[in-house]
Formats: sequence, structure tokens, C-alpha cells
Amino acid sequence: MKNKISLIAYPIAAALVVSSCRKTPTAPTTAPVNNAASDAEAVVPVQPVTPPVAPADRASKLGFAQMLPKDTETLVLVQNGQEVVKRIKTSKIFGFAKSQNPSLDESMSGDGTGGLTALDFLGDELFLATGKSTDVQTGHLMKTSNRSSYYQFRSLLEMIISSAKGEEPDLETIDPIYSQIALAQDAETGLALLKASEMPPSYIGVKCTKENQEKIQQAFSSMIGNLAAQNELGDALEEITLEKDGRSFKGSKLVGKKLVAEWRSNEGLMGMLEEKLDQATLDDLFTLLGEKNVIAVTGTVNDYVVGFVGSREEDMKLAATPADSFATSDSLKFVDAFIDKNPVFVSYAKGSVLSAITNNSGISYLTDAFRDALASSGEVDTREIEALLDVVKEREREMSSSLKISDLGMVGYFEEGFKLEAFGGSNIPSIIASANNQLGAIGDSKDVAIFANWTSNPAYTIKTNEYLESLAETVYAMTKNVSTWELGEENQSFAAFKQYVTLFDESFSEHVVTAWDSMSSDLPAGLGNETVFVIDLNGEMPPLPNVPQELVKSGKFPRISYLKPVKDRRKLVSTWEKMNQSGEGIMGEVSKMMERDQAMPKPMSSKDNGLITWFFAGPLFTDDFAPSVTLDDKWFVASTSKNLAVDLAKQAGSSASGKTGAFMRVDFDALRACAEHWVKAVDENKDAIFENNPSAGEDFTENKKMITDGLKAFVEMDELTLHSREESGISRSTIHLKTR
Repeated sequence: MKNKISLIAYPIAAALVVSSCRKTPTAPTTAPVNNAASDAEAVVPVQPVTPPVAPADRASKLGFAQMLPKDTETLVLVQNGQEVVKRIKTSKIFGFAKSQNPSLDESMSGDGTGGLTALDFLGDELFLATGKSTDVQTGHLMKTSNRSSYYQFRSLLEMIISSAKGEEPDLETIDPIYSQIALAQDAETGLALLKASEMPPSYIGVKCTKENQEKIQQAFSSMIGNLAAQNELGDALEEITLEKDGRSFKGSKLVGKKLVAEWRSNEGLMGMLEEKLDQATLDDLFTLLGEKNVIAVTGTVNDYVVGFVGSREEDMKLAATPADSFATSDSLKFVDAFIDKNPVFVSYAKGSVLSAITNNSGISYLTDAFRDALASSGEVDTREIEALLDVVKEREREMSSSLKISDLGMVGYFEEGFKLEAFGGSNIPSIIASANNQLGAIGDSKDVAIFANWTSNPAYTIKTNEYLESLAETVYAMTKNVSTWELGEENQSFAAFKQYVTLFDESFSEHVVTAWDSMSSDLPAGLGNETVFVIDLNGEMPPLPNVPQELVKSGKFPRISYLKPVKDRRKLVSTWEKMNQSGEGIMGEVSKMMERDQAMPKPMSSKDNGLITWFFAGPLFTDDFAPSVTLDDKWFVASTSKNLAVDLAKQAGSSASGKTGAFMRVDFDALRACAEHWVKAVDENKDAIFENNPSAGEDFTENKKMITDGLKAFVEMDELTLHSREESGISRSTIHLKTR
């Protein structure tokens, strides 16, 4: 019965296919499915290509996109699957993985029994696409999902509140059926949204060998059959055959009227619905469901097995020629600059589809659930909390207003490994994407394993801090509100909770606010916008407890640093004074509680050519392992290593180059060198290390060859880089997995 009632939102839920298409990549080289050329609406801004690529030439490299209709709104295309798998299988890393797990090869090549493998489903080409109305239906789906989550979360909170009050919680309200019933009566969604919702035209297909076409069709049909069986659709599902351009597609149709008739004949189901819904709402629900149909069919188109899911048979469209297809649309012009690289991955999402997702994202439904769950407790006045929650939602809207959404295009291809280029989509409001960074040279050291460099957007930083502050204020107000409830002294857990809240409110809250104020106001005001983040693996091993001295001497330890230019050193002084004031206040309250003085630790300092480093002394701390802050009038470095902080500050003074926007690099050579160093260090000192645990020593010796073999295979990995910036007014990102 639960599965049946879940079909109330079936036409909406079916649109989940959209989520799998919205932000992925694909692309390769194929012969035309049909023929020639065309043009279309301009959507994604692209850089000029020299020489220009004719739409027909682009279409010839985009596989089944040559048969998709012009009104396609999302596409994911993976081409030349055989070449992709060949590259993977000939890599050293795959060879190592196969040596450890021989069945890995069978999963891609088959076990000789004739069954389908992952490679068969990938085929020479795999595509997913959705057509007209995807954007509208995505918006409906997101709204429905948010309201459903609201009811589920509110029910969970009400159950927790009831348990805290010693009452018997209503477990029925956390059943998913409850949220679906509530949706039918909901003022924000309800039957009006159900009426507007349907399955957008959705396509999935595989280009494969003739011998596999029937197997894959059967696999698709089995998936539909399993879905029908799980939801007990019975006679509501009927077999259908569609004819499209002389091609036959067979499958199933979920008939809304038959589904309603089947529900009406189920006394148990009707009894529950009549108990939860008034007759008028129930009649309207059945009328709407009776108008909803969903079809799912499969067939062959040349070398492709194609599946289609939609609301109407006429929604399935295939372009008569490439000139009439999505492949020649200007929406895919971003591919032109890479067409000669034989892309293996191409993805597209219409901007309005992405907007439907971002416009319905956020946590407003959670804050509403909190508000209404507390209000339903009947304990206290919640008007203050409601006002704070309104502030949270307003701050969230302010942050969202910084987003700029456009069509998203992505293309992936093999070049010195694999590159993925992205155009449009969403900007990154937290950075100034057009800024020319000046500290890029800091990441050139061979010991730097992870390097990131970006220029923050101060206006967005302020919005973020205000949003976080409003969240914290609201959570604090809710906590204080709950602590005022009178639940009886016998509830010891709640009595302890009240005591802790009172203690924090009276003794520590003021000091925490002082610390937050210094970190969210004075600190960013004292620092510049450009940032460098570094993880280096060449630090000396600190004298950690229970670590043999031999390993301390030979081991390497990661060093983490965060560097920014200094804009106003007086603000940094103010930050420290407030932080110190906060710390002293907290320690003073702790002293009162413990009835003995707990002094605030005093930092020590060291100087190096005008740079001052502040740090706390400790038995484990060394020059290469000590949380510290290093600064002068130009540079600020927060680091786990005094030595590295000073080195970075000196390097910053001579760096005058960097990429625009945000750049990150992961250096696999540095990671591998560190791992090899540790294997050698452990091997040379294994007697001392495993003196009290000989079995662990035996395990290390036994697995040493496997570890070294893995590191040798890892040599073919060079680096991973990510570069996000703005070019010609559009967001651009490049991901490069560089291999040897």
C-alpha cells in the first residue's frame, strides 16, 4: 500500500532523470547519423574560433546529437567508449589494480559467459538528453522535493520534542506517506502543482554492436518491469508500440485512468485516503491523476539502442537530418574550438534548467520546519524566532542574488592526460574571477603537494558572514527558547540541558561574540583579498607520543599555511586584542567553575628580518611544527610551521605572477615522493617501530611489495589542476588531469 500511495507524485518523481543530466560531460568522434548543416539560437558565449567550424562539421563529431530535436534542454554525451576503456586498461594504475583484483578485468571485458559488462553498456557511445519543458518541470520537482522535505523534517522535530516532553510521539507522521498526503493539501504545492507537472521528454541510448542490441533492450525492459512490480501497477500498465519515422519502439504506458480505477477498487487504500483527505480533495486528486500518463519505450535507430520516457507519444521527436538537429544549434558552439581534438565527453544544460535548481535551493524549508515544529509545541511565544528566521531567509536571498546563471557547456578530451573545459553555468561569487593574482610563484616548489591561489570578493565575504551570523543567532535563540520549557524535574536529561544553556548564556556567550566579531570584522578588514593556501610535505616529524625516536628523526610531516597580504596592520592588532580578551574571559569563567586559576597561555615571539612570528610553546612543538602567525607590514601567514611561514612570506615578496580567478594544483610527484620516503623510513626502522607489535611488522613486510608496486604505477600521474576564471564576460573552468 505504501508503494501505491507513493505514486501520487509519480509524474513528478519521474522527472528525476533531469538531475542526472544537469552537470555532467561527454563527447567523441562518429560518422553522421544522417546528413548535413544548419544554424540556431545563440545561447552560450564562446571565444572566436579560427577557422570557424561549420555546424555540419560539428554535428559529424557529436554522435546521436544529430538526431535529437532542436529544443533539447540538457545533454550528456560520452563517445568513443572503446578508446576510453583502452586507455584505462593500458595504464599502469589499472595494471596494478588488476594484479590485486583479477576480477576487475572481467567486469570490463566479460567473463566468457556472454553476459553484459559495463563496457557493453558504455558501448561506443552513451547519451542522456531531455527535451522541451525540462526547465519548468525541474522547478516543479524542486518545489515538490523541498515541501516534502519540510514535512518530513517538521515531523521528525515534532517527534523529538514530544519525546523530550515525555509524551508518546506520533510515529505515523514520520512515514513518507504522511508527507505525500500533506503535499496534496499544501497551499504552496498541492494539486495545482501536480496538475502542472509531467515527465519531460527524456532520451537514453547506447551505440553498440548488433549482438548486444537485443541484450541491452532486454535490460532496459527489465528495469521498467521491475519498477512496475515494485509499485504494484497491475492493469494500470499496458504494452504499447510507437512508430517513429519508420522505426518501431516497444514498451509500456502507465495509464492514469486505469491507475485511479485500481486504487478505487482497493478498500484498504481508499479507507486510508478517505481518512486523511476530505472528499473534495480526494476527487480532485483522482481527476488529476486520471489525466496523467507516462510512457517508456525502447527501440533501435541505426547502431543505437534508444530508450524514451515521456508523458505523451507525440513528445518523442527525432530530427530528420543533422541540419534539423540539436547538434547544429548554436547552443553547442562551445565545442567548436575542440572539435579537432575528438572530444570524448560533451555536456550541455540550458540556463533556465540550472536556474530552476538554484532558485529552489537553500535551507528555507528547514528553517520553516524548525519554526512550525516549535510553534506546534504550544510551550512558548515563538515570534522572536520567526523574526530571526525571516532574517536568515533574507540573507540567503542576498547571497543567491550574487549568482549569475547562464547556459552550461562542457567538453572533455585527451591531451597530456584528460582535460575538461567548462563554459558558463554559474559564476563563483566568492572570488573576483577576473582578478590577476600575483602570488602564483609560491606554488612552484617541488615539495608543495597542494597549492591554491585566489582573490576573494569582499562584498560576498560580508554577505556570507552576515548569513552565518544570522544562522548562529537563530540557533541560539531556538536553544534558549527550548530551555525555558517546563517539562518537570523528573526529566533529568532536559534539566541538564537547561543548566548547560544557562551556563553558556550567563558565562561564555559574551566572550564568544567578541571572538566572532574580531574574526568576521577586524581580521578581513586588516587583510587583502588575494589568498594562498599551501600544503607542503617536507616538514620535520614532531616528537609525538609513542613514536620511536628513529622514526621522529627520519620521518616527514605535512606543513599547512595560509597567506594573505596585509592591508591594515592596526586591524590585525585589534583582532588579537579582542581574541585575547575573549580567551582571558573564557579562562576566567573556567577558573570560577574549577575554583582555581586557569591562566590564558601567553604567546612567544621570534623575529627574522622584520618578520615577527607569534606562537605558543609546548612539549611537542618545534620550529617546524608549531601553530603560529607570522607577519610584517606586508604579509600575514597562519601556519603549522614557523619555518615554512617565514619562507612563504619571503617568497611572497618576490612573486609577481599568477593566473586569473582561482587556481589549484595537486602535485602527485610530491605525494608519491613523500609516500616513498615513509615506506623507506618505516622499513629501515621496523624493528623499533613494531617492537611491541610483531604481527603488524609482519603485515608491513608482507605488503611492502604491493605498496612499492602501487607507487611505481602511480608514476604515470603527474598533476591535477583546476582553473576557474572569467573570460569575455563568461565563467570558464579548466580541469586537467595530467599524465605521463
